[in-house]
Amino acid sequence: MLLFLGGLPLSAQNLLPDGSFEKLLETSCQQPDKNFEQHQFWYALNASPDLFKNNCPIDETRSIFWDAALRSYHGNNFVGISSRWNSNATYVSEGIATSLNSTLEDGKTYFLEMAVRNRGGFQGLDETIARCALKPNQHLDIYLSKDSIFITNDFSFGTASINARLVAVLNSEVITSTLKGNWEVISTCFEAQAGEKYLAIVMPLGTFGDLPACAAQASSGVFRSFYYNLDDVQLTASPNRITRKVSFCENEVTTVNLLDLFGDETSLSDATFVWEDGEQQLSRTFEIAGTYAAQAILPCGIVPLEIELQPKFCESIFFAPTAFSPNGDGQNDSFQLQFPADIEIKDFNFSVFDRWGNKVFQSHDVAQSWNGTANKADLSTGIHAWQVSCRLVTLKGEIQILESGSVMLIR
Repeated sequence: MLLFLGGLPLSAQNLLPDGSFEKLLETSCQQPDKNFEQHQFWYALNASPDLFKNNCPIDETRSIFWDAALRSYHGNNFVGISSRWNSNATYVSEGIATSLNSTLEDGKTYFLEMAVRNRGGFQGLDETIARCALKPNQHLDIYLSKDSIFITNDFSFGTASINARLVAVLNSEVITSTLKGNWEVISTCFEAQAGEKYLAIVMPLGTFGDLPACAAQASSGVFRSFYYNLDDVQLTASPNRITRKVSFCENEVTTVNLLDLFGDETSLSDATFVWEDGEQQLSRTFEIAGTYAAQAILPCGIVPLEIELQPKFCESIFFAPTAFSPNGDGQNDSFQLQFPADIEIKDFNFSVFDRWGNKVFQSHDVAQSWNGTANKADLSTGIHAWQVSCRLVTLKGEIQILESGSVMLIR
């Protein structure tokens, strides 16, 4: 029996002042290409990035990519940025930038994560003109700078330059697809240089393919364009160490798999896991409690890993459901740990967390259950982490409990 005690998401500090684009100077409704000017911390680098508000009407006829039915990934607002080849051979890429909450440390690894929704592409020609098709090298670029970032355009040649250092290129399938999609979370990492204080997210500068001569036939003036929605941008510093506490039954052999133990960390999604002695076999068998070391090797650095194996009394004490559906049908409508009636429970502390490590529920009453809400609002389908600590008085004596797990909320 193996119990994972340290499985809560990392709650590292977000170095971006407002990654969900919620803090505005005013809340009046304008068209999305005007709303971005209202933001307190982010500023436009080029053209007119869009800022959408869930409660504001949209004139969909003004952009092929606007849709009044779309909603944010988190909070009330989200951003839209585009890149386009004009039929007169000029090129425009939008970008947004902000000043970070603190200056980045030289040589330290940082993780960037964001929700992206691909809104597809637009071809300003009759689709039957196959010879004029353009396959753009679609991607998003991440830049850092010590000073305020700006873009310099040369519209005569469709080129642009930026006064910042390119640190990452986002080109996963959700980015490169020419089809419309749903919100998906993507991530990357990079190593900082001393004094960097500004971050920018920019559409590719310059061309994204050779412009065919027949592009001039585009009646709309736009030969090729693509567009993304962005939300919930997170920038966090790499932890000095990620520790997982694992309890196992006394006098039993237990197997630890590094991918199972640390694979839930989004920042480590591209990592190669190795043990301290360089062994790359993910699983190892242990008989003795103690602290064991491993590493997560990333393209941008190494994150030390630590596994604390702790012996544990393994008699079944309580039951934790793995899923519940708060739909009001009277069956499995709430989530609650179930203890035997003849056990005395002391110092009960039960908490539930969302995927970002934010606490959405807490109770000190073992009889209280969670109904799948946070701040009186229903949460959507997803996996939530839980943790319980308490002291149990049994016939065999007092047992200290510190355990965690996950539960699927189903709507």
